[in-house]
Amino acid sequence: MDSYFEQGVKLTGTFRVKGVVHFDGEFQGELFSEDHFIVGKSGKLVGDIRTFEISNMGSIQGNIVAENKVSLLSESRLVGDITAHHLVIEEGANFEGRCKMIDSTPKSRKAQAEKPAKPAEKMEATAGSAPGKRGRKAAAFAGVAVLGAGLAFLYPTFFTDKIDTLVQRGNGYLAQKKYSEAEAEFSKALQLSKASPEAYAGLGEAYLNKNMFAEAVTQLKRAVELKPSQSAYLVKLGEAYAGKGQTPEAEQAYKRSLEIDPKNDEGHYGLAALYIAGNNQEKAMESLEKAIALNARSHKYRRALGQLFSEKGDTDRAQKEFRQAIDLKKDDPNLHFSMGELLFKIGKEDEGVKEFKTAIDLFPQNFQAQVRLADWYFQKGLLDESLKSYKAAETLQPQNPDVLLRLGILYSDTKQLQKAKSAFQKVVKLNPQDGDSYFRLGKILMAEKKYKEAQEAFQSAVSLNPQNPEVHYELGNALLESGEADLAVKSLKDASDMEPKNTAYLIALGKAHAIKKDLDAAIETLQSALAIEPESKELSFELCNTYSKKGYFSIAINHCKKVLALDGADYEAMNRLAWLYAKKKTNLDQGLSLSMKTVEAFPDRAEFIDTLSEIHFVRGETEKALENIKRAMDLSPEDNYYKQQLWRFKNAKP
Repeated sequence: MDSYFEQGVKLTGTFRVKGVVHFDGEFQGELFSEDHFIVGKSGKLVGDIRTFEISNMGSIQGNIVAENKVSLLSESRLVGDITAHHLVIEEGANFEGRCKMIDSTPKSRKAQAEKPAKPAEKMEATAGSAPGKRGRKAAAFAGVAVLGAGLAFLYPTFFTDKIDTLVQRGNGYLAQKKYSEAEAEFSKALQLSKASPEAYAGLGEAYLNKNMFAEAVTQLKRAVELKPSQSAYLVKLGEAYAGKGQTPEAEQAYKRSLEIDPKNDEGHYGLAALYIAGNNQEKAMESLEKAIALNARSHKYRRALGQLFSEKGDTDRAQKEFRQAIDLKKDDPNLHFSMGELLFKIGKEDEGVKEFKTAIDLFPQNFQAQVRLADWYFQKGLLDESLKSYKAAETLQPQNPDVLLRLGILYSDTKQLQKAKSAFQKVVKLNPQDGDSYFRLGKILMAEKKYKEAQEAFQSAVSLNPQNPEVHYELGNALLESGEADLAVKSLKDASDMEPKNTAYLIALGKAHAIKKDLDAAIETLQSALAIEPESKELSFELCNTYSKKGYFSIAINHCKKVLALDGADYEAMNRLAWLYAKKKTNLDQGLSLSMKTVEAFPDRAEFIDTLSEIHFVRGETEKALENIKRAMDLSPEDNYYKQQLWRFKNAKP
């Protein structure tokens, strides 16, 4: 700003000025300006105005001819006609008149009014006066004019120095990333003058860095209006528009910045960022290559270009760009992370891990690098290292459900079930739509024998993943353990319908039918599974048990024999076969031998000792039967079945 006229100054006549002028006084007459004339909020002008550019924040009554632009700002008033190349009317401005637009802009700000320059006309006082007193009034006003002129030269110097100091301080805060402090300094500067483009630009940049994009646009637009030749302001305006999602306006701002300064590399980079967001890789690469041609030492440009080459599949060129970027700025963790991602992509995982580690060393808070490294360790089976990296990632983002899910899996794999349960509980709280975490939580609750809680977790998992047979299977198991056999059959049937050849699902379904005492359905289900997997000892054993419950002891014996043929050390099958021999009162010597083997292997299994006592009783060895059943009772004193056996052995005959 070259001159400033404060509130209280009153002028009349013809007024010719050069440079940028801020006018907050009162004027009546004809005004000629070669540059930007700013009417402040207190400014009141009556008369015609001819200027290069004008911004009105006050009141004007008269016609305006502007070689370039007329800006009517909020709460301003104009009664008169406008002739201009460009017109801006803000919301809240009052304009009463007509407007005529000029076809082309002037070649320079020095384009003059059509009339030749005239000698300055004599200024007159605004107050009307009697003829006799006119001389004294004029003389008095001349004194005021001299004083006003003195102030006009003093004020610009004082305020300019003060504004420059505030702007400089604000820019310092911007460099330190102290955006709130910067905002305060630029706001102070604008309280002194509304004509400082540097203050508007600085305030806009502060808002931009605080992601206050709408506010940034307002301030940066004002900076551009006051200093349209400054390409840097247009670049920042483009960034603000992009932040608001106004892509066409952002593109226009970047292109205008390049029209003003074709060597403006930031303008090309801004366009590239827009094209990347719009998935226009070719244009983005073209803009980035132009930016690099203007500024070959920008690691930021080379990283962006490397990313595009990587996405395009040109990994050699991508690697070259990343290497050059790292050479320019070795301490940038993001560059090492990008290089690590590329190296993983081309199968050089060991080299990629080194880059991730470098990124973490440079910036331990690099969440992406921590997670990427943890994933790699996990895939390699290095669970301890993976757990360490995931814990580091958790400290950075403790509410990240993906990290918590991975931690839960790792804790599960390393048998830290309480920590795993806590992690999965956090995941489902943060992301109630994560069916996998409900499923994993349910399995831990099953291991803890908290069947009702497990049932609830599996039911949530089923509602989220109804097409996953394994979820139905686990829900069926939980229902069985909770004593809800009818519901268990339904869930297990759903699972086996989805995977009809999955024998694990069929075995569970067969067990559920047996618990319901629907033995025919159980046998049918288990036989269908045996047809799929005839050498399954588990299936043969379940058929042995089910036929035993049905009273078909001979068939049951055959199935138990098959189990032992497949696995001679299956003690459950030995015990069941010995019991069947006792019931059938056949092969008692072999039954005794089998039973003694089971008790020798598991001397504290009450059910095995009970079978041995049964064999002795059937063999007529009552004393041995009583001795063994008492041992079983000592091991399971609450089991009434053993008490019944004791009474039977004492009172019944074999």
